[in-house]
Amino acid sequence: MLFNSKPTNVLAVRLLTDLGWVRGHLALQHGATLVDQLDHNDGVLRLLDVAIPSRHQTTPFMVVRVDAVRIAVVDGAEGRRSYRKVSSALQPASLLLENYTVNGHVDLGIEQRLSDVFTERHAFIHVKTATLFTEMRAGVLDELGAFSDVYVNVKRVRAACEIGSTARPEERTSRIRQSN
Repeated sequence: MLFNSKPTNVLAVRLLTDLGWVRGHLALQHGATLVDQLDHNDGVLRLLDVAIPSRHQTTPFMVVRVDAVRIAVVDGAEGRRSYRKVSSALQPASLLLENYTVNGHVDLGIEQRLSDVFTERHAFIHVKTATLFTEMRAGVLDELGAFSDVYVNVKRVRAACEIGSTARPEERTSRIRQSN
């Protein structure tokens, strides 16, 4: 999105960056989603009305490098405008980042495995009904909260595992087709 173009949607977002959490509003073009901004942009997110809690700072405008974003969370009911609906299956999974863990349901395409999301061209993994944890000390996690939609930077994920399901991709595909 060009900054000079007129935004038609504004999403309240929280971004976990290398410098800590940043809160602000992301201006989107009509029909664009947060995923569009994270995956198909000029390398930066332009935020308005920004707060940086750890530094007790606020500013009317901030540019954040997309590659510095570890996790993006859409605040409140805004999440439904943050992704495009596609035929997919939700796979319970745990994504491990440096000092953070995201447990939830990864939005996989038909006949996709969790490992496939690391070889695609998308920069962020969509996780629904996610719970975020931070590592307080070795082996002890502190829950940061539950969110309906979380986007995790693929390059920041150090390991991932499927949890609570043994369904193979072709079994998930069969269930999706039966429900349509």
